[in-house]
Amino acid sequence: MTDPPLSAAGGTNSTLEARKVVLEVRTFDVAGTILNETKTDVTLAANASTELFKGPVPGAPVRKSLAEDAPTVVINCRLLESDGTVIARYGQ
Repeated sequence: MTDPPLSAAGGTNSTLEARKVVLEVRTFDVAGTILNETKTDVTLAANASTELFKGPVPGAPVRKSLAEDAPTVVINCRLLESDGTVIARYGQ
């Protein structure tokens, strides 16, 4: 078995106060099928960049051997206000 694919996400808060937001991470296959969806409450530190996620891509299939083609997985991250308003997004 091979190592799972890895990813990381961070956010920047340029205000002088910490900000509580929700990190939403969705993974899809190329056909658009959702493989995984998570929502996590996070705090962006004041006037700083904050690492929000680092680790295996949630829901990504793991190859059993290096001879297998690596699956294509789309990662979509969004930062949301508590009312659901999107304040930042990133896709890879």
